[in-house]
This record gives sequence, C-alpha cells and structure tokens, in this order.
Amino acid sequence: MFVSLEGGTTHMRSRAPVALLACLAGLCVTPAAASAAEPQTLAPYSVDATPSQAAELKKQGFDLEEGGADGSPGSQELEFVATPKQVDALEADGFDVEKLAIDAPKAKSAALGDSPNPYFNVYRSYMEPGGIADEMRAIAAANPDVMKLEQIGTSTLGKPILAIKMTENARTTPDGSRPAMLFSAVNHAREWIAAEMGRRLPGWFAANKNDTKIRELIKTRELWFLPIQNPDGYDFTFTCGTGVNQVNCDYRTTSPNNRFWRKTLRDNDNNGVYGNSGDGVDPNRNYPSKRGIDEEGATNSPGGETYRGPYALSEPENLAVDRLQRRVKFNANINYHSAGQLLLTPVSYTTDYYPPDSTLFDAITGTDGDEAVFPYRSQHSSDLYESNGDTIDNAYMNYGIIGWTPEMDTCATLGEPSGCNQFASPDDEEIVQAVFNKNLAFALNIANSLPNLGRPKEFDNDPSHYKIKATQDIQLNRFDVSYGTPQVVEATVRKELGPSFVTATVVGQSGNFTGRMEAAGPGERYNEVKGYYFERRRATIPATIGTRAIQAGDIVNVIVKAGGLQQEFRYRVEAKHIDTTKKRVLVVAAEDYTGVSPNVTPGYDTQARYLTQHVSALEAAGYEVSVYNIDAPPVKGGSPSTYIQPAIKYPTYIGVLSHFDAVNWYSGDDFAPQDLDQTSPRRPTSATAQTGSLEMSSWSHKLMLEMRDYANEGGKLIVDGRNIHQAYTSTSASLSATGPYTWTPDKLFGFFYPPNNSGDDDLAGTAYQRSRTISNDTWQNYLGVVGRQAGIGATGTKFDTAPVTPKAGSFLEGMSPFTVDASAGNDPTQNADGTPLPLAKSPLRLRNWTSVSIQEPLRQETVQADYTTTPAQSANGGAIISTRDAVTFGFGLEQVDETTRNELVKRAMTHLLPATPDTTAPTIVGWKYPTQNWQGTPADPVDLELTTYDERGDMKEVRLFANGVYYATTTVYPFQFRYTPPASAVGTTVQLTAESVDAAGNVATTGTPLSIVVNAAPAGGTFTQAPEPVANPSITGTPTVGSTLTCVNGGFRNTPTSTSVAWLRDGVVISGAAINTYVVTNSDIGRDITCRYTASNSAGSVEATSSRVTASAAGTQGPAGPAGPTGPTGPAGPKGDTGSTGSTGPAGPTGPVGPIGATGPVGPAGPKGDKGDKGDTPNVRVTCDLSADGKTIVCTITAVPPTGSGAKAAKAKLTGSIRLQGSKKTTTKSGNGKVTMKLKSTKKLKKAPKVVIKVKGTTGKSVTTTVTAK
Repeated sequence: MFVSLEGGTTHMRSRAPVALLACLAGLCVTPAAASAAEPQTLAPYSVDATPSQAAELKKQGFDLEEGGADGSPGSQELEFVATPKQVDALEADGFDVEKLAIDAPKAKSAALGDSPNPYFNVYRSYMEPGGIADEMRAIAAANPDVMKLEQIGTSTLGKPILAIKMTENARTTPDGSRPAMLFSAVNHAREWIAAEMGRRLPGWFAANKNDTKIRELIKTRELWFLPIQNPDGYDFTFTCGTGVNQVNCDYRTTSPNNRFWRKTLRDNDNNGVYGNSGDGVDPNRNYPSKRGIDEEGATNSPGGETYRGPYALSEPENLAVDRLQRRVKFNANINYHSAGQLLLTPVSYTTDYYPPDSTLFDAITGTDGDEAVFPYRSQHSSDLYESNGDTIDNAYMNYGIIGWTPEMDTCATLGEPSGCNQFASPDDEEIVQAVFNKNLAFALNIANSLPNLGRPKEFDNDPSHYKIKATQDIQLNRFDVSYGTPQVVEATVRKELGPSFVTATVVGQSGNFTGRMEAAGPGERYNEVKGYYFERRRATIPATIGTRAIQAGDIVNVIVKAGGLQQEFRYRVEAKHIDTTKKRVLVVAAEDYTGVSPNVTPGYDTQARYLTQHVSALEAAGYEVSVYNIDAPPVKGGSPSTYIQPAIKYPTYIGVLSHFDAVNWYSGDDFAPQDLDQTSPRRPTSATAQTGSLEMSSWSHKLMLEMRDYANEGGKLIVDGRNIHQAYTSTSASLSATGPYTWTPDKLFGFFYPPNNSGDDDLAGTAYQRSRTISNDTWQNYLGVVGRQAGIGATGTKFDTAPVTPKAGSFLEGMSPFTVDASAGNDPTQNADGTPLPLAKSPLRLRNWTSVSIQEPLRQETVQADYTTTPAQSANGGAIISTRDAVTFGFGLEQVDETTRNELVKRAMTHLLPATPDTTAPTIVGWKYPTQNWQGTPADPVDLELTTYDERGDMKEVRLFANGVYYATTTVYPFQFRYTPPASAVGTTVQLTAESVDAAGNVATTGTPLSIVVNAAPAGGTFTQAPEPVANPSITGTPTVGSTLTCVNGGFRNTPTSTSVAWLRDGVVISGAAINTYVVTNSDIGRDITCRYTASNSAGSVEATSSRVTASAAGTQGPAGPAGPTGPTGPAGPKGDTGSTGSTGPAGPTGPVGPIGATGPVGPAGPKGDKGDKGDTPNVRVTCDLSADGKTIVCTITAVPPTGSGAKAAKAKLTGSIRLQGSKKTTTKSGNGKVTMKLKSTKKLKKAPKVVIKVKGTTGKSVTTTVTAK
C-alpha cells in the first residue's frame, strides 16, 4: 500500500514574485565595522528594480536563480536579504527599499508537526537531539535489510556528513554495483523547505519498501540520500549570535539572528569566529567544472554570497560529495534548493548550449505549461543567467551524472500573505508534506528510469502526474543550402543504436557515398560534453561522388542511418570556393528590409541598400566574397518526401558559415529584426525615445547562435551596424545584464501545443511557447561587447558628430580620425500611422566589460578606436572593439566614405587573417591554480588550470605531463585538468609541465614546473568508510550431527579493524558459537544453519552472511555380519558418517542405512536392507566468471558428493538453469556431475552482475541461489 503521493492540496497556478536572495558582495561589512548599537543581522527586503538595476545587484553577489527571476524586460519586484548598512547603501544609490515582515511565530503544537526543536513545529536542525542526523541513524537502524548509514565526510566544524544508501542487502552489496541515484539537498543553509524534502525522502522509501513497485526499485537500484550537504551552515540558521555568544533561538521573535545565512562557515578572515559577515563559501560555486570561467554568477570576493572559495573543493562538504560521486558513479542526481519554482538542468556556464543529452532532459523535465513538477518552470540553468562551479554542471561534465536542480516553492505559493519573505516556509506539517508530495512523482520517475535514462519511463500511470515524453533517436542538425564542398553533416544519435552512417546522392545523378559517422570534436569554448546516452556525430560528404564533382546548383539528398532507423533531408549547393589562392569571406546582409522595424508598413525597401559597399570593400582587400541575403535567401534544397520541411531563413554554421575564413555580418538601417506578423513593431519615436514590442524574430536569435558556433570552431567575424547591437545587448555594462529584447524558442519534440499557443499550466498535458530574454553571451564572449550607449531612440550623449579616433598601439594606429555620417537621409523610421519619420542615424558607443588586468587573456577585448568628446568619455568602451576572433563596429561601414571603409576593412581583416604564416608559439601566462608545492594524495585529483592564449586566437590544445610523461589533453577553454597522483608517487614531488599548441602546430612549454608534493592518502582511503564485503562468507564441511563446519571469510574492503563471527540457527544467533568453526548438534537437525561475519572500523560496522545449509542426523553402524547385496542408492545428499564393514559371517539383523553407506565386500547374500531416505537438496559448488569484455558470463555447477560416496555419486545427474538478476531470459542445461552454461549479452554488462542459479538433482529437489560474476 503506497503512502499517497498527493496530499489533497490545491495546485496554484501562480508563480512566485521574482526574488534575489543573496548578500550584496560589495556592501558587506566587516566584523569590526558592525556596531553593537546597530546589529547587522540579515533580514528580508524588497525593491522594484529595472533590468539594469537588477544586473547591478547580480554583479554585487545576488543569486538570481534561487529567487526564480524570469528575466522580464520591465521593472521587477525583487526580494533580497541584507543587513541594515547594506540597505542604507542601496538607498543611497537610488533604490527604493521596503522591509518585509518576518513571518509570525506559531505556538508548539503536535497537530502542526513533530519537530524536536523547542521553537518550531516542522523544522529541525541537523545536530540537535532528535534532529536530522539522529533521524537518519534511526531510519537506517530500523531497516538493516535495505539501508546502510555512511559518513561520507566531516564538515569544517567537525560534524559528520551522513548519507543513507538504500538497496536490497545494502550492507553487503558493494557501493555502485547497481544503477545509482543521489538525492541531495541544502547546499545553501537557509533553504529549510529543501531540507524537509531531503529528510523526508529516505523515510518515505523506508515506509513503502514492501510495496511491490518500490521493492522492485530497491532490488535493482541504489538510492542514496544526502539530506544536508552543508551541516554547519544549516545549523547556524537556527541560532542567534556568533562565537561564544551563539545560542539557539527563534528568528521570528529574536533579532539579530542567523536565519538568512547562505554559505558554509569557512572562517575567511581567520579571526576564530565562524559566521561573520565576510565568512563562508557558496557550496554551489565551489566545484571544479568550469570554475572561474568568468565573474558572472560567481565571485572571487569572500564577502559575496556567491563566493567560489579559495580553490576548487576547498570546502570539506564539497570534497565529500565529489568523493562519493567518484566512488559510486551515480547515474542521476536531484539537488534540491529553494525558492523560485524552477526545475533546472545543465549547463550553467554558458547560455543557449544544449548538450547531446538534452532530449532526455526535455522528456523528463517538461516545458512551459507541461511541467514535471507543477508549476516549476522547466529550463536550462543558464536560461536565467550564467554561473560556474555548480553542483549539477560538475556532476554532469566530470562524471556523466544526469542532474536536476529543483528550486522549490516560495512562501507565496505555500499560502503565505502577499509580501512574505522568500524563505518563510509555513511552520505547518500539512503544508510542507504537500510540497513533498508534489515533488515525489518526479523523483520516482527518475529512479524508475535509472537503468536507461535515455529511454525514461514513468513510475506509475496516474493521469494526474506528468507524462514523460519520448526521446529522439536521430536528431539532424539540418541545413537546406550549402556554400561549398566537401560538406560536413552532423546529427545527434542515440548511442545504444550503435554505429551511424551517412548516405548521400546527388538528385538526378548516379552514384552515392556512404560514410561512417564519428564523434564530433569540441569547439574552442563549448561542445566538449560528448553525451552519455546520445552523441553528437559527424561525417563528411566528399567533393566528388562517384566520378562526378558536386557542382553549384546540385541538390544533395542525405540519409542518416543508425540501428535500422533513419532521418533524411536535402540541401542545395549555392556556391563553391572558386579561387583557392584567395581567402574566402561571406557577407551576411541582415538588413531585414522586408520586415517591420523601424518601419510600420511592411517592407521599407525591395533590395539590400548597403550590400555592394560591404562586398566591394572586401574585394578591394583581396578576398573572394560570397553573399547571403537574409531577405532574399538562396534557393533551398527542398524536402525529400511528402513531409515538407520548413525553409531555413538564416545561414547555418554547418551548411554555410563553415566554408568561409571570415564572415561580415551587418544590419544596415534595421532597428530590430521583427517579422511581418508583429502588430506593434519596435521603432524610435524621437531621437531619445522608442516604443513597440521587444519580441525579436526567431531567425535573428538563431542566426546569433549560428555565428557563435562558427566562432567556437575557429571562425573570424566582422560585425557592423548602427543598431545591430541593440537587440543583443543592454544599456548596462554588467556581465549579467540582458535584454530588453526577447525571443521565443521552437516547440519541443513530443509535446502537445494547442493552437494559438493556448497551452496552460492548468490544462494537463498542454504546452505553450514562452518568450524569454535574449542572451548576451555571443556579444560578451566573442565580440568583447558587454553593453551599449547612445544611438537612435536613446537618451544620453550622442556621438553623431564626434570624430572617431584610432587608439595608439591599435591595428588602426596611423589612420586619421574620421566622422560617421549620421544624417537622417533615407532612414526608414515611420510613425504609428505609417507616415515617414526619418531620424538621425546615430552611432552607438560599445561598452567593453572592464580593464585589461582583470579579463582573461584568451578572451580579452581591446578598444581600437573611440569617439573624441569634451569631456572625454570616462566609462569603458569605444567605437570599435576587437578580440582575437572578431572586430565589432558601433556604426555601419556604409556610414563612412569609401576610402575610410576600405582601410577599416583591410586593417580589420589583416588583424583577423594575417597574410603571413603563423610561426609564433602561444603565450603561456602560468598556472592559475594550484600554488607551488601543492599537497596532494592519490585519494583525490588535483585541479589545475593553465592560462595560455594564441596571439591569433587559434588555440588547438594544451597537453599535461607528469615528470615528463604525457598525462592528458584538453582542447576547450578554460584549460583545466584533474591530475590524480599515483600511489607510487607517495613521498615524492611530481613535476607538472604543459605544452600549449596552436592551430598551426606551434608549441610553447611551461617554464618552472608546477610541483605537487604527494603524501599518503588518509588511512582507509579518501575518508574512512565502513567495511564492505568482497563476498559473503561460505560454509565448508558436512552439516550432519557431530560434524564440524567452518565459516570461511569472504573478505572485506576499507580496512576493518576488527571482525567477529556468529553462527545462526534459522536466523537466530546460537549462544556461545562465536568462532569460525561449529559442531552440529541434535538441536540443529532439520534447521537452517548460517554463519555471519561482522567487520568494523571507526566509520561503522557491516555484516555478511553465508548461504544456508540444512543439518541432518548422522548415519549409525550396524552389527557385524555378512554383507548383503548392495541396496538401492539414494540420490546424493548430505554426507553421513561412514559405518564400518562387518566381518563375513551369518547375516545379522539389518541395521539402519545411512544416507550413503560404504559398500562392504561381497559375501553370502543376506536379507535385503531397507531403502535409505531420499537425500536433501543437491550439494553443489557454483562459480560464475565474467569475461574480460564484460559481455559473457560462464557459470559452472559441480556436484560435491559426501566423503567416501564414490565416483558414482560424483557423476550424479544435475540440471541447472541460469539467468541475470532482473531478467526473465533463462538458459537450462543438464549433465552428470558437472554442468557449464553461458550467458551472452550484445552490450557490456554492469560491474559484478548478479546471476540467479537453480539446480535440480536426481531426487527432483532443487536449490536456488544468487552468485556474483567476477
């Protein structure tokens, strides 16, 4: 009988108000500054903030994600937590801050909860008597058949970090031997509702362990529960004061208090007091994956709420989790947080990147309107903003763990009044249990899908629960036009389908090409995740198929095949590289003259106005130029079947951009890319104001991503246009500032979208397309542009007449200052009624992020020219900004005269594509971390990062060497490694060196080696673990009265410090039987005898029990007499004592016959003896071996006859059947005395698979046992 998944509460469609819940890093006070008269306790506040103000708060350390900010373009009501001094600083900066009420206390009542805490009905701390740690101990102790309690580490303050493993025979089954899942919670201390989710899960599974479906989960999977990852910080939130003044308290009635503390309790200022305002590390920013890639979403400031810590895994809490993940090799992880009503998936470190496994994330997580947890918004972590070093990114990218971060309910959705503070979860058991119930079905779906997350399955058929969608077998990276040969084809393929192939034919021509697809390589900054269930693969269609070269105008039909399945598409070859002595450049004309904006009447022109100027400037510089006009795209390849595939308006990276050495993308007079169905186009109404919809056309967002893919794989970009930056950047220079423009993603595979986008949270199974703020990543990371100022329709300084002056030392040095033509001319702006409103074509000033000193050299931007004004511009920025891969103009190249344009283009292209061969090795700045003489052990990897760059922006890879021996290669920025010292290096210093290699093959080598001092690992490994059985003990000897049995230890891992033995009769310990041998007594006849070894160390104890044997009476000796003829022999059974042979003489009375008596010498016939009883179940020895390739199991069953029973008993007929545990497929075979059988699999079996074996002897009796194949 299930405990109900639903608690009878009503689902509310409302989403929480946006909340930002973090300390303002730049405003944090030091302990010395805190006044006794003005206690600096954290408290909740709210503020109405514009997008730029929100970005500034984010820059100062706010975690937008946990508050569920949705990136809306207008002002937002934000909640945050701050001290009084921080609020004073905010108000001085113009923020209108309002203090939120602390939730009212509730009297202790058994009806409201069973917490042992003296102040709260529901909530309890970790270490208090009866708290979460004690609760975990009690649950594990009460369920020894399926649960094992394990201490995985120790916190900064010495508290045990406890986890529960749940599986059948949890204490004897090696960790990680079954598909495993980790439920974890409370990275952030103040997230009490997440703690409740974490602590209730093991209790629920224990209470339901005998339900048929839950029992099946427990038999075949490992479920791990880690309710509190940050025990120090969590317990701190139940207190007031710090140091010697710290006491437990009720934050609702006592202030100052520590209720809103977020981080660990690392003593950052080393003053011996844990919990000062500058202390602590954000555990969800402390992992190594992509750590420190930038300052967005994480900070190096110790006072910041998102402080990433002094080094990766600096926090013992994080190191404990990382060790557990390495050891168990989980398949999945749910990491619970609050509050924001989001359901987040990887990745976090860059936006709009969908790793190969995205189809399974979509299928399990859901989408807008049709969400796996109602009403949690399903999205990638970076859809809101970027971060790095977080839990699920590290688990996914380093260990292949499919992970989710639920940001759980807010106070508003839990029934609290408007204006409640974000973490004020009601202190009411019924409400909290309802939140748990709501999240449970999602957890069960993932647990049920563990054996193959690539084909997820629902746990139950409850129609009120979310329905998992199908995943895609073959996902084409489709294009319908190509600009060259050879042509790469890409698809994401389900890995279990095996190899995949591409077959290509030219329509109307004979011959075809078939090639095997290979795993696609990574780019310079992303695409390094190969996928664990799905893989991104590529194949190249050659320039010639058969004997005929593919020509411009040809249509090529492509079929991608895998596992008997296929997907098909066509593309048309628009152009090819003609003069191979010239480098090839594409001009992408994105003037959008057929769209609306700034014009209201559709189509402000019939052709591109400025295409000729751009082409001519490039041709004058000596390049072969091709054109892609967005408004008049090339003829497409069409569809290969009756299913009409939609035409692609924009140039794709694979089909088009990849064929060019550089691309010039420009926008002309377009104000914002918007489609004809836009009823309120965005347009300026004056030189300083604008109005209209902020929704961009979807093609413009996709074009941006194609350009990013191109740059990620080594492409070079020129981007120009007086308005092109408006849609992709904001007026802020903060890294996290996005918008205000929005875009709408495509529909997801497998979901139902009702007409007119009418899906709704309240209509089960209906999805809708939600508009979201556009990302600024491409502009930031590849163009070096973070924001913009001035321009048409904007307030502030105008640069219409300001000279553009090249910077000293820039590639433009030596050019004279020039002015940009900002005259209204043929500006297409219209009034709302469609009448002309030509306005000055004001250029933009581009904002770069910050100074050279703080930016990473590889992605460093440089201001090449700026506007000359009086007074001079003091903020970072300029008219022209470059990186090593791009040159970006704040105006259109058509706005300068031909001579200036040609010179600008020539110099920009020379910067991007130098004419001379590259003979310069990359520059190595040095090791970013760790420091020299870092202390390492073989127990944990040492995380490393090398800062290096190529002067042309064309890095290929970095190679790591340990004592001169090659160790690993990384190709993706940042250049991070994980080096694990070998055990043989203990007591030595390992010298690490690296080689930095560019695309031309030039190599630079690090100078002074990085020294790693290798120490011995702690006793017991990474952390002392409780012992684990290598194998169950076994019993030798014959189980007959008077015989001696021996218990043979199967061995234990993790260095037990003591072992003990017990013998059991029918599962009950036999008093006094505490050594490894036991003499069978009359009391044992007909009873099952087992032996048990208990192994212990400082981390705990574990038991391992043998298979049972059944005791029987011993045979007795008859009086001497002539031997009678041999009586019928019973089947082999338990061995009886051998009776002595009587001397020849008159036949005496027949004595009782033992199970198998020895045959006496032939003598005169005597009376026939009585038949002996049938033997018990067959006595056999079973072994199973796993082949080296992990695909074949060979099991041998050998009869073990009683001593002295002779050759005939050893050859007794046996019938055996074997199957894999969890499978119904059975192999059966018979033989005499010995049977050998094989189980074969087409794919590699999991480590230490279980085999179920049934053996039947000649009596018809059988025995069934389970054996682990080694």
